[in-house]
Amino acid sequence: MTGRSGGSPTHSSQFIDPRSEEDFDPRFYPKADGASATSTESSDRDDWIKLEFCAVYYRLNQLHAKLTEMRGNAGEPDGESCAPELMQEIEKQLRLRDELEDRYSPYGVIAEAIAKDGFTVKIKFTFGDRTVLREQRTRLVSSTALIFFAEPDEPN
Repeated sequence: MTGRSGGSPTHSSQFIDPRSEEDFDPRFYPKADGASATSTESSDRDDWIKLEFCAVYYRLNQLHAKLTEMRGNAGEPDGESCAPELMQEIEKQLRLRDELEDRYSPYGVIAEAIAKDGFTVKIKFTFGDRTVLREQRTRLVSSTALIFFAEPDEPN
């Protein structure tokens, strides 16, 4: 999917920000580059990519919590009955994450999940196309000099 800026990807029209859902639990929402994810009002491509990855990892975190709880209650009669459905939902979310990686990898986007106790707590983003340009600009040193030379006198 490409957007306004000539070949740049845009967010999916099917994207739903989990933070707007009634049962949203902020404990499961990962940080994006160490900060809270931006608002859905942003028009910046990088912000939308962060939002999409955060949403997928949020859902994976929710499912991990359910799986952990279910495994803890394995001795109860219904403890194992929801396992196949839960595993299918985890697989679905992993496929969505893989699709995001595939969609944005041509643009040099890397979303590195940082996990703690099985939960993704932070996602470190690298935007290859923009990160490289930023690095090149910061390393580039430009200098200009204007030097005047007197014309040699013509021999008599």
